[in-house]
Amino acid sequence: MSTNEAEELILDFRYLNKNTNYLSALKFYEDKYANDSEFRINCLETSKQVVETRTNLSDYRLEIAVKYLLAELPLYFNSVRILGKK
Repeated sequence: MSTNEAEELILDFRYLNKNTNYLSALKFYEDKYANDSEFRINCLETSKQVVETRTNLSDYRLEIAVKYLLAELPLYFNSVRILGKK
């Protein structure tokens, strides 16, 4: 595989931020986080586990960690649609 072929397989946020399927899925998870208290608690707990080794984990830093989690969720649960595969 050539370098160009390999680079075409890499998804980066420049690609994702133009991908309507990714953006739609991201909005779904962001809205769910904002409106579903159980989902919000689960996202906060998951993010806290990931960054719990950091000392002085403020609510602000935890919210930043959640944003990273929410940005990744579409890749786990909606990748087929994002990539346009059936």
